[in-house]
Amino acid sequence: MARVCIALSALLLLACHDHAGSKEGRSTMQPNLITDMARLHRYIELDGTACRWTVVPRGVADPLVPGPTDTVLWASIDLAPKAWAALGAPVSPSESLRVPEAIAALIAPALPKDGADRIATGPSYPVAAQVRNPYAAETGVRVGDALVVALYSR
Repeated sequence: MARVCIALSALLLLACHDHAGSKEGRSTMQPNLITDMARLHRYIELDGTACRWTVVPRGVADPLVPGPTDTVLWASIDLAPKAWAALGAPVSPSESLRVPEAIAALIAPALPKDGADRIATGPSYPVAAQVRNPYAAETGVRVGDALVVALYSR
């Protein structure tokens, strides 16, 4: 019986070993550009003419942490005039959305830099009604003819 307890204790210690310093224990998911409008419609229903989007983990993804990884879907969606009309009036005449440099380089490379990030600045439009599970968002920022949004997993 003592040998069984020692063996189980050893297995438990191995299972609880901290891999924080190990690169093998962490995911380093890099953002990939996606331009598939039909696929984007699964998450946000807007009448876009073109899109550039990506999904990245929120925080540090670690395979040792149980459960799903929270994600952020970043998108720049070119909208047709009727889509802007369907969104209604802006909820704010000027709002800023801070976009990480690696994301902005993919979805909206023309955004102005602000330190390590880029800034999408313009009128903000309500998008909560168009966003689908598993994501949520309240507003998106208009930059030219594009709506820049960050959708957060619930």
